[in-house]
Amino acid sequence: MSATSENTVTINLPQLEALVRRLVREAVREELKRVFSTRLRELIEEWEHEGVDEPGDDEKLLADALEVIKCYGDDHSKYITLEELEAELAAEASEMPRHAHPGSAERCL
Repeated sequence: MSATSENTVTINLPQLEALVRRLVREAVREELKRVFSTRLRELIEEWEHEGVDEPGDDEKLLADALEVIKCYGDDHSKYITLEELEAELAAEASEMPRHAHPGSAERCL
């Protein structure tokens, strides 16, 4: 004789619905906990690289921005768009020498 036994359980429709609802509710709760804890961890990791606030940083940034505004004034012909800047950077990057291995003796400066 085998040691396993099989039993038949009979449940009615309302009991089955309640069981399915409980299982889905628990599964969704666990999945939401996992997703939110992962996203929270990602947000914390993103903020960690920011470093500490330096008291003079905001003032220096404002002074630099005012200097740029003073230098260029309202002459918008001196400004370039983001697309133009990206195109310039891409062109300059394509002109830079490439090395087979980043750890090689020769380095781009």
